[in-house]
Amino acid sequence: FTDPDLFQADLWFEYVSPCTGTLSVQMCNGTFYDSVLAVYGTNDPAGACECPDGDASLLTCDDDGCGELGGPSITTFAVVADACYLIRVGGWSANGQADGAARGVSRLDIGVLCAPTPSN
Repeated sequence: FTDPDLFQADLWFEYVSPCTGTLSVQMCNGTFYDSVLAVYGTNDPAGACECPDGDASLLTCDDDGCGELGGPSITTFAVVADACYLIRVGGWSANGQADGAARGVSRLDIGVLCAPTPSN
């Protein structure tokens, strides 16, 4: 996924990680349209969730990662405790316009696997 104009009719969610570990964001169950998924952030626990200026804070993105061309999306990436992440969910648009974007009912599943705490 490289063209932000093909990402239309989007919704944004704010997520603060409760721990350092691996976050999975997926739409594989219950999404029946051509979705696009992206996550923005800085991995800075002191940082605020701010609307991205271009793709400078893009951490990961996916289009059709659930295994079906023209289907739902999934991504997994490293997160830092107390850092804020913006999750962007949208529809793929062949013409780069909101009126051409795929739309539908979707389910967004978010799960975090916390890294083990080192013992002393």
